[in-house]
Amino acid sequence: MGGLLEPAAGSLFTYLSPEDRRFLLGLGFRRRHPGGDLLLRQGDPTEHLLLITEGWVRISSSGSGGYELLTGHRGPGHLVGELAALYGSPRGADVHAVETVELVVITRDRFLACLHDRPTITIALVKQMADRVAEAENMRRWFAMHDVTKRIAASLLHMAEQHGVDGPSGLVIQIPLTQQDLANHVGATRRSVARAMTALRERDLIGTVNRRHVVPSVGKLRAFLDESPNGAASL
Repeated sequence: MGGLLEPAAGSLFTYLSPEDRRFLLGLGFRRRHPGGDLLLRQGDPTEHLLLITEGWVRISSSGSGGYELLTGHRGPGHLVGELAALYGSPRGADVHAVETVELVVITRDRFLACLHDRPTITIALVKQMADRVAEAENMRRWFAMHDVTKRIAASLLHMAEQHGVDGPSGLVIQIPLTQQDLANHVGATRRSVARAMTALRERDLIGTVNRRHVVPSVGKLRAFLDESPNGAASL
């Protein structure tokens, strides 16, 4: 297992110097997990946190009725479980490997000592957390104001801008996403998500290549989000 090569947008590593990156990579021990593994369990005590070096994980929480809410994905360069580690509280969510992941396991004590000793890492952590708050607030506004189709469009647009890689057909979202993932993320049924995806494909606003979602034109997808319900441009 090597070091992290390319950090995901908005991750902790995007705000760190090469020296601080090397320090964090050496702060714990390395593990590799196949897709589907449960890495952290909601409600468990917090004794460690995870630094993702390769692959993607999904963050989700469950209510008393068994409903699952997908709150996000984390990839290379992201710390996972840092809030529970800071407060010493139980895990607030489940974390599953979406695909094969490599990570560094850092104990809570070593993490807290690092924040005291290396203020540059502390500042970078605050910036990562601020990015997540802004992302959650933007999504909350979209989900409150729009129907399922536009919620799906907004979610895919955000992921394309943050995690898209240029391809022949447009921006390829590197995170593996199922329709159930999207349903859990926007608070909708899988059937309504399937209808929304069909509508977006018919307008050539999204596509699929090698089991990854593609946004052919960010400008067109953003223009669709600016349309009023009757199809006229919003003022």
